[in-house]
Amino acid sequence: MNEEQFKRVKFLLAKNLVSELNDAETEELNVWRKASAANENLYQRLSDKDYLLSRYRDFRTIKEMSYRTSSDKHGFISRPYVRWSLGIAAAMLLFFTGYSIYRVNKEKQIIQSLTAEKISSVSLSIDNNSVIDLSHYNSGDKVKNTDAVKDGNRLVYGSEETNSKKISMHTLSVPAKQIFSVVLPDGSKVWLASKSTITYPSTFSDKSRNVVLSGEGYFEIAKNPDRPFTVTAGDSKIKVTGTRFNLKAYKGDKKIEAALIDGKISFSYKDKGGVEKELPMHRGELSVLDVNSRAVETSKVNASLYNSWIDGVYFFDTQSLEEIMNDMGRYYSLDVVFLNGSMKNKVLSGRLHIEDNAETMLESFKKILPGHIKLEKKTIIIF
Repeated sequence: MNEEQFKRVKFLLAKNLVSELNDAETEELNVWRKASAANENLYQRLSDKDYLLSRYRDFRTIKEMSYRTSSDKHGFISRPYVRWSLGIAAAMLLFFTGYSIYRVNKEKQIIQSLTAEKISSVSLSIDNNSVIDLSHYNSGDKVKNTDAVKDGNRLVYGSEETNSKKISMHTLSVPAKQIFSVVLPDGSKVWLASKSTITYPSTFSDKSRNVVLSGEGYFEIAKNPDRPFTVTAGDSKIKVTGTRFNLKAYKGDKKIEAALIDGKISFSYKDKGGVEKELPMHRGELSVLDVNSRAVETSKVNASLYNSWIDGVYFFDTQSLEEIMNDMGRYYSLDVVFLNGSMKNKVLSGRLHIEDNAETMLESFKKILPGHIKLEKKTIIIF
């Protein structure tokens, strides 16, 4: 492992401590874990915060002892003890680095949670290092360090023939109450819903096109039978060569939904026993994976309604009130509390225009369920 690889692994392990890994990073870390038993053992130790804390305390104790017991009358440490202390420090460097980053990231996480209300811009991250705020760019501006141009509410990459051959990983993140789209280097188009991210290379390989989605996205894939297009969402995958579909896969949701509007796709997932399954889907089908039971249900639907959100329309078809309110809460950055648990499973169907503010949107639901919904500050209460 060279120096850069070593730094990268430390970075991933530290982010893993505070559960900040995105799907692409999780996959990268899993590949490293599977490379050797030693890697897996190291991962298990560095995933244990109590173990890191105890090692950190040991290190501090050794450091303090070196100054108390090994200093001469002028305060200098004797050379043999220095070598012994540095030997221990070197052997445990990875642990201490991981824990130090963990502490810094934890504080950062707290600060971010306090200022989340102020973060409202679409951003582009490059190789998990630099983060570009796209609100600072006007339509027609070329985005720095990329082959992309901002075009209104979308990011457009140049053709693969003209793109830089240096490959970097890009992550486009969309905050609450916004919809943003991207034209990928191969010409495929993706619309991202509120609180969604997509990770993709600046240039696809000659044999495949792979992206990672967290949240909800509508895809129009440029046809290329020689280079299948794969969307990874959690431990499920959508494989296509050219088609249109909607995929909803938010972290923490109980379901992953794929609606095929045109063409053909295969929906890959792992069943309860961990066995890889591949389900062919046809035009007009909706496949829903239950995250807990690992069972998939497929039905014929008007699939075009499932991407109505890109036109500002919220569509719900025989959905539970809990699912609907979770969607509302996610879009408007609101908490949802059910004081009446029996209301969670109430099933509703309908179509509403997405409003600029939660108060106006919830008025429609108040008409459907009079006397059961209210908004108090940042919380939707169902009673």
